[in-house]
This record gives sequence, C-alpha cells and structure tokens, in this order.
Amino acid sequence: QKTKTILGGILRRSSIVPDTFQQPVRKTFATIVAHPYFNVVIMVIILVNCVFLALDHPSLESQCLKPSARCTTYEWVLFISNIVFTVIFVLEMLLILTVKGPQVYFS
Repeated sequence: QKTKTILGGILRRSSIVPDTFQQPVRKTFATIVAHPYFNVVIMVIILVNCVFLALDHPSLESQCLKPSARCTTYEWVLFISNIVFTVIFVLEMLLILTVKGPQVYFS
C-alpha cells in the first residue's frame, strides 16, 4: 500500500518520456527509484567514488589516454573506475529524470 502511494505521487508529475510508452517505463523506473535501498546504494557508490577521487592524481589520466602510454595497474584501475562511476551516475540521473520530469529534477 505504501509503495503504491509513493509511486502514485511520483508518476503524477510530468516526464521526458513520450506518452506512447510512458506508463510501463515510468512504472518500472519509479519502482526502482522508490525502493528503500536505491538511495542507500547511490550513497555508498558516492562514498566509494570519493575514495577513488582521493587516490587519483591529475597527471595519471592523461598518461592512460595516450595510445603509446604504459600505465601501471594502479593507473588503469583509477582510469576505468572513473568511467564506471560516470556511467552509474548518468544512469541514476536518467532514471530519476524519466520518473520525476525535468521540472522536479532541476528544482
């Protein structure tokens, strides 16, 4: 009952998803966003990202981007983790933006 109330409140707002497939997609995404562990998981990912950012150094990434560069395992882990965290945060943004709409997301 509580989940239906939360989802109903979320789905009443506008969305960037076209009307033709809006309800099934938004309901699925709203179920994910309204899950009690969603924010907890995102917060843990943010904290882990902070640790990786603290280990990073600006000169490391530029070395790994060069085709002839010889990166250490440490540099590659930091480089790949940066890409993985970026993808996770973009997916989170798209989920919430699809469910709540741009007016609510950016306010």
